[in-house]
Amino acid sequence: MSPKEITELKDAIRATHGCESLHVESVPVKEVIGGDTAWEGTVEVFDLVGHPKANRAYAWSYRDGDETKSITVLHLAPVDSPQAAVKVLANRIERQLQVGDWKHCAVYEDELKRLWPVHAQDREAKIAQFAKKYGFRMRFYRKGLCAIFDKWPRSRQRTND
Repeated sequence: MSPKEITELKDAIRATHGCESLHVESVPVKEVIGGDTAWEGTVEVFDLVGHPKANRAYAWSYRDGDETKSITVLHLAPVDSPQAAVKVLANRIERQLQVGDWKHCAVYEDELKRLWPVHAQDREAKIAQFAKKYGFRMRFYRKGLCAIFDKWPRSRQRTND
């Protein structure tokens, strides 16, 4: 990653978490589901200076049309590695299904495109693979809108492949 891109991620960490950061390393992350790549990218690792709860953060950027956007995730349980930072979405869906008033969880386009670019090849299939890996069922998907997940009925629970 270029020094300019690292600086942009450091700016995003400052804006989101209110502290300075030092770049430590770049870690390639590849999330493979059912033999297919569901997400692949580089997660940048930063040491934090002066954050009250975390000493490390993970960050990456993605394209949203003509704009570059950044994701920052603090190294706080359950996030303890760059790979775990990518799994935050699965944890959020699980939490919503357990404590929410509804028996489903809608994930809108602004969050989906962070991991799966809008025009990525086989995007819907990759999102469905992600759901299956984490024990969810994708009930609805509309490109540009959202994906809706729920749990498989107990009588039809699927095992992770």
